[in-house]
Amino acid sequence: MKTTPIEKLLEECEMLSAEGDWNGVITKTDLILNDDFENIEALSYKAMALYSLEDYEGALEIIDRILEMNRADRYYRYFKIRALAKSGRAPMAYDLYKIMNDEDSDRQSVEILAHELITQEEYEKALECLDRLNETDSLLNCRIIDGYKRIKRHSDIDVSGRLDERYCMKWIGMIRYMTDDEICPLCGVKLDSTSSVCEGCGEKILMSPQKTHIECDDIHLYYYICDKLAAVKEFLKRRASLRELHGEMDALSDREFDAFIMRLKEIGFVVEASEGYIFDSDRMKTYCDPGKYAAPRWLAFPGFTAWTIGWRMGVGEDYCMNEPPRDREFGKLFPRPENWRFNPGNPKFKKLGRIPFLSMIWDEDLSPKYSEIGDDAVEVNDFITPSDECEFRIDALHFSSIEHAVTYSKIASYNELNPYKVTFEELKNDYNITDEQLAHWNQFRYTVCLNAAYYLFMQDKDLKERLLATENKSLVYVSDDEWGGDENIFGFALMQVRDEIRRLCENEDLIDWRYTEYIKEAYPYLNHHRDPNDMQSPEYMVISSTFNGSSRYVRDVNLDMNLAERYEIGQIITEKGYLDASSRIGGMVTTHRYLILSKYMADFSRFEENTNWGLHVAKRGSNFKVLDIFTHEGKTQILLLQLPEGFEEVFKNRTDVEEEFIEMQRSNFIDDLKKDVIEELTADEWLERCEFPVGMNDEGEFFK
Repeated sequence: MKTTPIEKLLEECEMLSAEGDWNGVITKTDLILNDDFENIEALSYKAMALYSLEDYEGALEIIDRILEMNRADRYYRYFKIRALAKSGRAPMAYDLYKIMNDEDSDRQSVEILAHELITQEEYEKALECLDRLNETDSLLNCRIIDGYKRIKRHSDIDVSGRLDERYCMKWIGMIRYMTDDEICPLCGVKLDSTSSVCEGCGEKILMSPQKTHIECDDIHLYYYICDKLAAVKEFLKRRASLRELHGEMDALSDREFDAFIMRLKEIGFVVEASEGYIFDSDRMKTYCDPGKYAAPRWLAFPGFTAWTIGWRMGVGEDYCMNEPPRDREFGKLFPRPENWRFNPGNPKFKKLGRIPFLSMIWDEDLSPKYSEIGDDAVEVNDFITPSDECEFRIDALHFSSIEHAVTYSKIASYNELNPYKVTFEELKNDYNITDEQLAHWNQFRYTVCLNAAYYLFMQDKDLKERLLATENKSLVYVSDDEWGGDENIFGFALMQVRDEIRRLCENEDLIDWRYTEYIKEAYPYLNHHRDPNDMQSPEYMVISSTFNGSSRYVRDVNLDMNLAERYEIGQIITEKGYLDASSRIGGMVTTHRYLILSKYMADFSRFEENTNWGLHVAKRGSNFKVLDIFTHEGKTQILLLQLPEGFEEVFKNRTDVEEEFIEMQRSNFIDDLKKDVIEELTADEWLERCEFPVGMNDEGEFFK
C-alpha cells in the first residue's frame, strides 16, 4: 500500500522523537497540522516535543486541544498533570489528580507531581502522592525515597515511619572501590554478566553500571546507590560545579552530599579540579602526557571556522581560555588550515565585491589546484557524491549534504532568509537569484565546494579515511551536472581537500585526546591566571559587562547590628529565596540599605496594583558579591553586585572596575539621603517584605 505524505511525515516524527530532535519534530508536525488541524498523532508528537523543550505552556495548549476531542483520554489527562506541575502550577495539577481518583494511576506523572509539589512547598499534598505510590510499589522506587528525603530536609514533617535510615548517610559507606565491571575484584576471574555470583571464588558480587564495587545485601538499596552514581555521571557530562550538582541532588542533606562527594574522590570516581568543582575520572585527564599536545582548535572543533563567534562564546571560548601556550614548534607540527588564513577584511579582496557564505579563499585567484586527470584515476562516486546525505556542521549551521551547503551559499548570499528555518527543498525551489548575482557567485563556486567538502570530511572519520586511502591518485566525479563532466570540479576539490587533511593531520598521533576533552569541558576559570584588570582578558570582559549593564535597586531594612557586622567586603553570598527590591530610589527611614547592582532582576512592577513599589525580583539561588559597606550620617549602605550564573570565580579578586563603581555608589548614596523619602516604600507591607537579611538566616548563618 502506498504511503501518504502525512504518514511519511508521521514516520519521520517517530524517528526524530527517538533521536531527541524535538525542534525537527515541531517542524514536521506543523506541516501535517497545516493540512489536518485535528490530526491526533501530530498533535501528540508536537505536545511531547514542546514538553521536552520545557515549553510547558505550549504543550498545555496542545494537550487541551486533544482533550476537547476526547475528554476521557487517560494518557492525556496525566500528560496535562505533568505539564501543569512543571509549569509551576503543581496545586492545580494535584486538584486534577484528585478529581481523576484513579486506582491505577500513572506512576511517572504522580512522581513528577509529588516532586514539583515539594519544590513549591506543598509538602502535605506531596506526601499524600508519595504514600499513594508507596502503597502499590512492590520494588523500591528511588524517586519515592528521594521525595521522602526532600520533605524531611525542607519541612518539619516526620517521615521516619516511611524512610529507612539506611537511605540516609549509611548507604555512602557501602560504595567500596572502583573496579572493572567484567573482572571479579576478589579473585580476578571474568564475571558472567548474567550472574551476581563469581564462578572463581563463589562470592556474591554486585557491580554498579559505573564500574564501582558496592557492598550491599539489599537489592533495593543497591539500586538506590546505583541511581546516585548514575546521576553524578550524567551531571558531569554537562557541568562541573558542586553547588549546581547539589541543587540537582536536592534530596541529599548538606552533610550527606559532602560525605558522598568525599567518598567519590577517595575511590577515584571523580577528580577534584578546583575547590567547588569536580570532573568524571573516566572522561577527564587534567594533565597532558609527555611529548603529547592538546589538539589545535581546528582539530578540537573541526566544524568551526576561524571567524566564528563560537570562539568568543560557549565551548569554543572555554577551549581558547583553557588551552596551554602554543610555541613555534607546535605551529610546525600543527599548521593552520588554508581556509583559516583567509581574512575577509584584507583590502586585496575588495575587488571581488561581497564575499559569499563559505568562500574562505585558499588561493587568491580562486582557481583549482588541480586541472588534469592522470591515468590512475579513481571514481569518487563509490563513496561520496555532492548529494549524498552526510550530516555535518559549519559553525552554528547544520547541513545534510555538500550540495545542501553549496546551495545555501548560493541562495543565502543574495536573499534575506532565516538559516534555521529554511529547508533544503525551499532553497532549491522557492528562491531565485539574478543572472548578475549568478555570475558573481560562479567566481566562488569552486571555493565554496572546496570548503563544504573540507568541513564534511574533517567531521566524518570514515569518509576521511576512505579519501586518504586513495593516496595520490586522480579523483573523478562521474556526472553530467555542473560538478562533474569535463570540469570535474568536485573531483579536483576532493584532491585538494585530501592534500589539506594529510597536511593538517600528519602529526595527529601526538595529540592527547583525553586531555583535549578535559580542556574542552573544564570550567574556564579553574586554572586560568590572566589578570582580570587586563582589558584584553576574558575575565575583564565578563566583569566590565556585568557592571556596565547593571541597574540600581534598593532594599531598605532595619538590620540588627549583630547581623550587619557579619558581612565582609569581598564576600560572595547566596540568597536561597526570591529577593524583592525597588527600582525607586529616595531617602531612607531605616538603618540599613542594600543597594543592589544587577542586570538580572525581573521587572514585576507592571503587575502591581495600587502599590507603586517599583518591584523587581531576583530569582532563588542568586549569588551576590559584597562590594562595600559604607556608613554616612548614621545610615549604612551594603553594596551588592548580582553575579552572572556560573561565573562566580571571576569575581573573587578585587578589580579596578569595582573600585570605580564603589566610589560612584558612595557618592550616589550621599546624594540619595538628601532626597525625599518615597512614601510607598515606607508602607508596613513593603518593609515586611524586606525585613529579612540577604544571604543569611535570622540567626546570622550564611546560606551555602
